[in-house]
Amino acid sequence: MSYDPDAVVRYFDAFGRSEYERHDTSPEQRIKLALHMRCLRTFLDPGSRVLEIGAGPGRFTEAMATLDCRITVVDVSPTQLRLNSERAQTEGYADAIDEWVLADIVDLSSLDAGAFDAVVAFGGPFSYVLNRRQEALDQCLDVLTPDGRILLSVMSKWGTIHAFLGGIHKLDKEEIDAVARTGDVTPATSPSSIEGGHFCHMFTASELEGFLTAAGLTLAFMGASNALSTTWSETLEDDDAFAKVLELEKEATRSRGALDMGTHIIAVAER
Repeated sequence: MSYDPDAVVRYFDAFGRSEYERHDTSPEQRIKLALHMRCLRTFLDPGSRVLEIGAGPGRFTEAMATLDCRITVVDVSPTQLRLNSERAQTEGYADAIDEWVLADIVDLSSLDAGAFDAVVAFGGPFSYVLNRRQEALDQCLDVLTPDGRILLSVMSKWGTIHAFLGGIHKLDKEEIDAVARTGDVTPATSPSSIEGGHFCHMFTASELEGFLTAAGLTLAFMGASNALSTTWSETLEDDDAFAKVLELEKEATRSRGALDMGTHIIAVAER
């Protein structure tokens, strides 16, 4: 299956505000959010001009506003872009937003070349574009300054299979094999995904590293979004347990052996 932007738009238009709320649905989701936020605080300098792609309703937009970044918000979904703008107005950080732009990561031609110190593409924009991920990366590099950096997260193949193993083992072997072999969740590889309409490419850590370094980028950071906490949400409902595991996650996430263990892989790549 080739990338179908209309399918992504339909999915996220229908998802609506749930895209913001999902980060609060379980301790595991809260850990993923905390590790993404830690990445922002570590790698975004105050005053940076940031292009946020796939911004959704603004969970990370708001965080970057508190870091005194100047943000241009991009999303392919009109609904998500509207929700982002509404939240910025309601919560009082709209002054940090230079512009809201309806655009696709594979075509950023409406933006000025070399205009941004950083591109943030959390949540999977590079996964959703499937076979056009190289075009997406080229577009991001076009709008970066010569010393800019990209902060991204993508779906993790083995981490996602681990997280959803309870349902995956019930699928036909042919479907399991196709997804495991290609990393693609599409109608061709995964007929069971058709109804939900959530199509993407899931990376391995080595694949993502190769993808970024082949473009001449240097990896400043790579980590799993939730290397230890997957499937342990019930235990982590306890506040003390959550705090302890979060500290462990901060260490484990960067371990080479843990990179493929989370549902997402977080990376920072620099020119």
